[in-house]
Amino acid sequence: MQANQFKFNIENLIYLLILSIPLCAISGNLLLNLNLILTSLLGTFLIVKNKNFFFLKENFELIILCLFFLTFFLITFFFHSTSLKLFSTIKFLFFTTTLVYFFKYNERTLNKIFFFYSILCLVLIIDVIFQSYFLKNILGNAKNNIFNSSLYGDEKLAGFHIQFFSFFTIFYLSDLFRKKFLNDITLLLILIAIPLSIYVSLNRISIFSYFLGIILYFFLIDKRKKILTLISIPIFFLIAQSHPDVKIKERYLSFFHHSSMIYDKFEKNFNYLKSAESNKKNNELQSEIDTNKRYYGSGHANLFSVAFYIWKENKFIGIGYKNFFKKCSELQNLVCSSHPHNIYLDILLTSGIFSFLLFCSIILMLFTKSLKVVFAKYHNQKLSYCLFISGFTFFFPLKSTGSLYASYYGTFIFLLLALIIFHFNKMLKKK
Repeated sequence: MQANQFKFNIENLIYLLILSIPLCAISGNLLLNLNLILTSLLGTFLIVKNKNFFFLKENFELIILCLFFLTFFLITFFFHSTSLKLFSTIKFLFFTTTLVYFFKYNERTLNKIFFFYSILCLVLIIDVIFQSYFLKNILGNAKNNIFNSSLYGDEKLAGFHIQFFSFFTIFYLSDLFRKKFLNDITLLLILIAIPLSIYVSLNRISIFSYFLGIILYFFLIDKRKKILTLISIPIFFLIAQSHPDVKIKERYLSFFHHSSMIYDKFEKNFNYLKSAESNKKNNELQSEIDTNKRYYGSGHANLFSVAFYIWKENKFIGIGYKNFFKKCSELQNLVCSSHPHNIYLDILLTSGIFSFLLFCSIILMLFTKSLKVVFAKYHNQKLSYCLFISGFTFFFPLKSTGSLYASYYGTFIFLLLALIIFHFNKMLKKK
């Protein structure tokens, strides 16, 4: 009796921790890391206590994920100077495993969790839009930056948060009423508000990801929702065009202009790095005009080209954990960052081609499974559609991202990965 009660309390605590992930993300890395660690410890305790390791066989992607982290640790530990911070990344493996295990025995909580995530996302959507027009959020906190961040304060993360949970919100808040008319109005308002809130947040890559998802959404939904989606797009553009903050529009025009030259800038900078190495050139020998031309435009193109260049010199073992800034600076590059702003380049650089292939195999396996489920004739595909679209937009390779190993971005990566692993394996097993 006491043992069962103890188990019940642990599972409910894990449930509350999962519910609070978006709130912890808004609050900052301290609470987010505490959440991840507690969830991982409690989940690992339950798995060991109940000796339920067989669930790993049903979710083969978790075994590959274990191999991915094992490769990452071995390569980084034996071939690169490392630090204790390296071992903090292990929480993501235990976090993902805990979530898959928890949902296996508590599947009914999913709808409640997604509904809560959607409500919180809706609050953020409304507050970001409100802040963009009235220069303060609903709580009265004044806007301090050109972007609108709502509860995120000085962090430019509101648009990313909204985009990540956008299709949770669309699927789980657009069918609350018994009357179809009310559901249609709700869906139309959500389809207008989501891109508008991302737009004014100035998370520009998030607006691209959202509309990439909308294309998939359009082909999966019924005719009535297709019409509402088509109506929402011109309304959004009309509202965005007439927004009183003209600086936002200028930033997007600049973004689209620079995005159009990203491949050209990538190629030119990569070729420069090759020639500079072979000819022992130095940036000091370049004229100021040549330097300005080289770095004008997309900073991400510059980072991508530097990351690819560094990786080509370290194909099999990478350069180690959190060494990108150091290596980038050694090339006397004017644009450097702590990570290359793409998760796939991040993996290649950190621990080489083998880790990259392991991670990509997980993504490809899940993508194949999700296609089988999405195009099968199941009665209720709401969750499948939601996770398929969210997964496709989030793991789309040709976009800038945060770091896989960072607490904030990593949490969202492995939360979504766990949900996709659990759901699509379960659906195929039912079939």
